[in-house]
Amino acid sequence: MPEGGVGDIAFFELGDELSQKPAFNLDESVEAAETGSKVYAFGISQASKGINMAQGRISGFSPGAVALSMRPRKNEDVSGSPVVYDKTGNVLGLVKSVSENEYAGIRLDKIEKLVEVNEAEYSAEALRLHQLEDNLAAYSQKVTALPKLIKDAMDKIRKDKNLAGADKNAVLNTYENLSRESGADFQAIKEKAGKSKNPFINSKYAVLLRTAAEINDAVEEKRKDVLDMDRKFGEYFEKQKLREVNKIK
Repeated sequence: MPEGGVGDIAFFELGDELSQKPAFNLDESVEAAETGSKVYAFGISQASKGINMAQGRISGFSPGAVALSMRPRKNEDVSGSPVVYDKTGNVLGLVKSVSENEYAGIRLDKIEKLVEVNEAEYSAEALRLHQLEDNLAAYSQKVTALPKLIKDAMDKIRKDKNLAGADKNAVLNTYENLSRESGADFQAIKEKAGKSKNPFINSKYAVLLRTAAEINDAVEEKRKDVLDMDRKFGEYFEKQKLREVNKIK
């Protein structure tokens, strides 16, 4: 795996049997390719039922990339595909999505240092990342749902006074669990961010850290609404008690 900003490219050493299979050759002199020349990319996307092919042209070079003028058809993403030079049939790089409908080619001839990946460690780290991603998605949904839970609990006072307290407690428990769990994962991500030997894992943790921080802020912002709901419930039931006392008098 390359060290640095292209850490999501992996290199595999093939056995004798696979090494005899047909394959593209890597172009060892990328800058010898002519600007304006045709290039092709071949790949398979989730939306496609077969192999996608995109055609484009070389629009320039930089130390780490080949600038491409390439527009694949709708829903036919070619990210990660080889950039095949029309004049030689060799690979100039790998397609990288820069933005929607904008692509560049990562130059493989400029990768100087590789990081060896321990398969067991990588699998464990990747599994943990998936778990954290799922957790953050769940927290985000709960934060979005909180305003409705609060509104429903407040409406219950007017509609069914005897059961209103249960709804209020359910909201408080939901918020307390959300605050505790999202806060714990936020701290765990902060501790892990930048600590992996694998640059790709570190880049994923950096993304998760930003997402977790946003969720943590959103949870904290909702604290006022939850406490306000609790206060209103308390005020309402205090008034109810006073009414009952006055009736007895």
